[in-house]
Amino acid sequence: MIRTGGSSTSKGESMYFRAKSVRFAIGITVLLCLLVRPAYAYADPGSGILALQILSSTAAGIVYLLRKRVRDFLLRLHWGKSGKGNRDRNE
Repeated sequence: MIRTGGSSTSKGESMYFRAKSVRFAIGITVLLCLLVRPAYAYADPGSGILALQILSSTAAGIVYLLRKRVRDFLLRLHWGKSGKGNRDRNE
Protein backbone atom coordinates (compact mmCIF):
# COMPACT_ATOMS: atom_id res chain seq x y z
CA MET A 1 0.00 0.00 0.00
CA ILE A 2 1.45 3.35 -1.05
CA ARG A 3 0.46 6.38 0.97
CA THR A 4 0.57 9.84 -0.46
CA GLY A 5 0.38 13.05 1.47
CA GLY A 6 1.32 13.74 5.05
CA SER A 7 3.14 11.55 7.51
CA SER A 8 0.35 9.10 8.27
CA THR A 9 2.64 6.15 8.99
CA SER A 10 2.49 4.80 12.49
CA LYS A 11 5.51 4.44 14.74
CA GLY A 12 5.33 0.65 14.38
CA GLU A 13 5.49 0.84 10.60
CA SER A 14 8.41 3.25 10.76
CA MET A 15 10.34 0.94 13.09
CA TYR A 16 9.55 -2.01 10.79
CA PHE A 17 10.98 -0.25 7.74
CA ARG A 18 14.02 0.92 9.71
CA ALA A 19 14.72 -2.62 10.93
CA LYS A 20 14.26 -3.94 7.41
CA SER A 21 16.72 -1.34 6.05
CA VAL A 22 19.30 -2.21 8.69
CA ARG A 23 19.00 -5.92 7.90
CA PHE A 24 19.44 -5.16 4.20
CA ALA A 25 22.56 -3.05 4.85
CA ILE A 26 24.06 -5.77 7.05
CA GLY A 27 23.31 -8.37 4.39
CA ILE A 28 25.03 -6.33 1.68
CA THR A 29 28.04 -5.74 3.95
CA VAL A 30 28.38 -9.46 4.70
CA LEU A 31 28.04 -10.30 1.00
CA LEU A 32 30.76 -7.81 0.05
CA CYS A 33 33.05 -9.17 2.77
CA LEU A 34 32.61 -12.69 1.40
CA LEU A 35 33.50 -11.59 -2.13
CA VAL A 36 36.88 -10.06 -1.25
CA ARG A 37 39.72 -10.75 -3.64
CA PRO A 38 43.34 -9.65 -3.34
CA ALA A 39 44.13 -6.38 -5.09
CA TYR A 40 47.62 -6.52 -6.50
CA ALA A 41 48.17 -2.78 -6.39
CA TYR A 42 50.64 -0.24 -5.07
CA ALA A 43 49.61 2.02 -2.20
CA ASP A 44 51.74 5.13 -1.88
CA PRO A 45 52.26 6.97 1.44
CA GLY A 46 49.50 9.45 0.59
CA SER A 47 46.95 6.63 0.77
CA GLY A 48 47.63 6.13 4.47
CA ILE A 49 47.14 9.83 5.17
CA LEU A 50 43.87 9.78 3.22
CA ALA A 51 42.64 6.80 5.24
CA LEU A 52 43.64 8.58 8.46
CA GLN A 53 41.76 11.70 7.36
CA ILE A 54 38.64 9.67 6.58
CA LEU A 55 38.74 7.94 9.96
CA SER A 56 39.37 11.14 11.90
CA SER A 57 36.62 13.10 10.13
CA THR A 58 34.18 10.24 10.70
CA ALA A 59 35.08 10.16 14.39
CA ALA A 60 34.64 13.94 14.64
CA GLY A 61 31.23 13.70 12.99
CA ILE A 62 30.12 10.97 15.38
CA VAL A 63 31.30 12.99 18.39
CA TYR A 64 29.40 16.05 17.11
CA LEU A 65 26.17 14.11 16.60
CA LEU A 66 26.40 12.40 19.98
CA ARG A 67 27.16 15.69 21.72
CA LYS A 68 24.17 17.33 20.05
CA ARG A 69 21.83 14.49 20.96
CA VAL A 70 23.03 14.38 24.58
CA ARG A 71 22.65 18.17 24.83
CA ASP A 72 19.10 18.02 23.43
CA PHE A 73 18.23 15.17 25.79
CA LEU A 74 19.56 17.04 28.84
CA LEU A 75 17.76 20.23 27.85
CA ARG A 76 14.52 18.25 27.45
CA LEU A 77 15.01 16.79 30.93
CA HIS A 78 15.66 20.24 32.38
CA TRP A 79 12.55 21.76 30.76
CA GLY A 80 10.47 18.76 31.78
CA LYS A 81 11.25 19.32 35.46
CA SER A 82 10.72 23.07 35.63
CA GLY A 83 7.90 23.28 33.11
CA LYS A 84 9.32 26.49 31.68
CA GLY A 85 12.56 27.59 30.12
CA ASN A 86 14.04 29.95 27.58
CA ARG A 87 14.74 27.89 24.47
CA ASP A 88 16.14 30.83 22.52
CA ARG A 89 18.89 31.43 25.06
CA ASN A 90 20.42 27.96 24.51
CA GLU A 91 20.31 27.90 20.72
